[in-house]
Amino acid sequence: MSRGLLVSMRGDIDNQVRGLQKTFGVLFGKAVGGFRKRAAEIVAGDLIDSPELARLMETLLAAREDICRRILTLDREVMKQAKASEVCRRFMTMPGVGAVVALSIWSAIDDPTRFAKSANVGAYFGPTPRRYASGEIDRSGRISKCGDRDPRTHLYEAANVLLTRISRASALREWGLKIAKRSGFKKAKVAVARKMAGILHRMWIDGTEFRPGTQAAAAYSIGGAPHPTSSSPPGRRPEQGRSLRCCPCTDRRTNADTTLTRSSHPRPCCGGDPDHVENHEPGGDLGERA
Repeated sequence: MSRGLLVSMRGDIDNQVRGLQKTFGVLFGKAVGGFRKRAAEIVAGDLIDSPELARLMETLLAAREDICRRILTLDREVMKQAKASEVCRRFMTMPGVGAVVALSIWSAIDDPTRFAKSANVGAYFGPTPRRYASGEIDRSGRISKCGDRDPRTHLYEAANVLLTRISRASALREWGLKIAKRSGFKKAKVAVARKMAGILHRMWIDGTEFRPGTQAAAAYSIGGAPHPTSSSPPGRRPEQGRSLRCCPCTDRRTNADTTLTRSSHPRPCCGGDPDHVENHEPGGDLGERA
């Protein structure tokens, strides 16, 4: 709570600095190299003809520097407490979960045995949709926002980091990206946050670290490589959804110019080899039947 207050104060000072400079026709722009460096460049350059405004900027920047130092001190204390807890260290093995998120969830759950199922933890923190059912009407609404606000906010931030900042493959991330592609990133972050709560609870109960899951399956879905469990022979791409020119031996009613899809037609005896299609000579059953 104290750290969040200081972070909010730092953001207010940043906005105040940008607003004052814009009032006098100075645009802050991107903070390349850090906010402090960019502000010092503006004070020494654009505000050299406005000493009153320059002194005001220096006062705000000095207050911001003091707040940043205190935030850094609290960050060290938070990290120290998180490393002292075995449960928090286990939580931090999940991508996107840091010391603040781990301590927040650890303190909010308190006793993991009070939840009969890990899926109930997501509903406890509030990122589950409301349900309205009356007669034939049954629809889902916005999230319920039950429980403490801080753990819900921290879970959402962790889900945002997992989906947008971390590139390491995991089943959870791929699941969230599929939802984002279908329904947008906002709904995907809420869904991932809800699932992260259940996974963290299960990690606490089982005493295990985070397991990325079927990383191989996720990699195959992204890169297009064949899945290890596929029945296709080595060196051949999976059969599903692939179009090819079928040879006459596939179906007696087709010829070499027919285009078929393997997913809905029988597999040709040649395996769909293009050379076999081009070099196939009429004969056999077709020739005898003709």
